Amino acid sequence: MSSAASLARLEEDLSALSHDESPLKVVQDFAKSLGKRERQDVFNGPGVLVRPAIRPEDASGVGLEVAQRDAFVLLQGDLIVTEAAYFLGERLTGTQKFAVANSTCDVMPNRRENAVLFHLQPIRASEPNAKQLLGELLAFGSTRRMYLPALPGDPSDSPCNALNFDGVAQIQTCNLLTATRVASLGLVGWRILASMIRTNLCRITDFEIELRNRLWPGQRGVLASRG
Repeated sequence: MSSAASLARLEEDLSALSHDESPLKVVQDFAKSLGKRERQDVFNGPGVLVRPAIRPEDASGVGLEVAQRDAFVLLQGDLIVTEAAYFLGERLTGTQKFAVANSTCDVMPNRRENAVLFHLQPIRASEPNAKQLLGELLAFGSTRRMYLPALPGDPSDSPCNALNFDGVAQIQTCNLLTATRVASLGLVGWRILASMIRTNLCRITDFEIELRNRLWPGQRGVLASRG
């Protein structure tokens, strides 16, 4: 098989995987299947989206051996408090919460120098559009934010949080590993986070597909001539 044909096959194999937006659609359809008043109770259920911070000893407690090389300090999606994060070059001070965006293996000690965080915004009941925003969050209808329940230390008038994907913060991994862990994501919450990250970073349009498809024959010809 020529290099051009091999690349064409690779593109075809990836087309249904690399930019697949169906996971988020599954979340939206599930939320839609629930009554509007039921959604918050379901997603606020113990361990559904959020659970107490998972520790290495918790793994041992359920019969999973954690080798020293695989021992974790943080997990992807962990909700933390830190004053060592930066946004657009400015340090974010004060008591602010974030979610760890990187994969767990990338935030282990001595793996990578930097990490990415998503800012967690408490939704205050006193805000003029709080009810509307809560409904939008519980429907998972926007790719800009993800619903999360209220967390320990949140304002007393905050019924929930919005995990904001519009802009990311950065932190040195050495500082991240000393952050205060507030909670971990439950299995469902972790799956939804991954779906949201994928949709935000890899969302495409039909125009973009058509544009690249039309440009591909010329590129394929160049590759074939080089092969």
